[in-house]
Amino acid sequence: MGRILVEPEASDDVLAATHRLQDAIDLRRRPVSEAPPSPGDLRLARLSRADETTDPGSFALALRQVLDDADPAVVDGSLPPTLSRSRLLDALSAPGAADGLLRGLQDIDDHVRALGRLVNGWAINDTGTDFGEDHLLRAAVAHSQIFINPVSEALYPVCEVDANGDLLDGNVHRYQLTFKAGSLPPVAAFWSLTAYHAKGLLVANEIDRYAIGDRTPGLTFGRDGSLTIEIGASRPDPATNWLPVPAGPFRLMLRLYHPATTQWEPPAVVPKPL
Repeated sequence: MGRILVEPEASDDVLAATHRLQDAIDLRRRPVSEAPPSPGDLRLARLSRADETTDPGSFALALRQVLDDADPAVVDGSLPPTLSRSRLLDALSAPGAADGLLRGLQDIDDHVRALGRLVNGWAINDTGTDFGEDHLLRAAVAHSQIFINPVSEALYPVCEVDANGDLLDGNVHRYQLTFKAGSLPPVAAFWSLTAYHAKGLLVANEIDRYAIGDRTPGLTFGRDGSLTIEIGASRPDPATNWLPVPAGPFRLMLRLYHPATTQWEPPAVVPKPL
């Protein structure tokens, strides 16, 4: 995963140069032989996320590749004493494996909403990458956040419910997130708020805004110094502080880079009538 930082006020020339750089980035596998890819390699490359998480055969294919690529000492050391690589893979061909995968995926989805500390509807993982033997936490982070840094570098509060405990849904409500004066996310670097579809993808929108934060130009603050972010599927008036979301279920993620404290409590997301 690579990121290229472009300042919000960057000119069109800078953006065009950045796009050219992105287009020029190429990833190639250095061949160790001229042998063509195996049928298993080709099948693995074509797997979808749904295949890997719900179909036992596809999951086993992906898992086998991960186990083959990983440091054996790391893999073996993280498995319970009663579970070996072979037993893990054999279990995926046993009766009921598909039901087990679906139950496991539901457990992971449920844990995304409650991983770590739960504050005002926000789930906050205070341990960062120090998962230890908490495999459910590791799976929930991998499922919903893809990549995270240690806590000293970043915090990632995730929100899927509003102040009433109802799931966030752009078809049902618009929302507001208000940081009181002097209570912006406490960071030594920068912070941002990003909206995702419930499945974890970014939200296409008419203003091409995928996150809002302290680097967003033109944010409007209240007379008392507070900052209210308008969260909704339709454009508000004015749209200065608008974070677009889909007309359907979605989740929010705050990113606090170099947090000044790990004990900060994000405010609740307040529903408003459409």
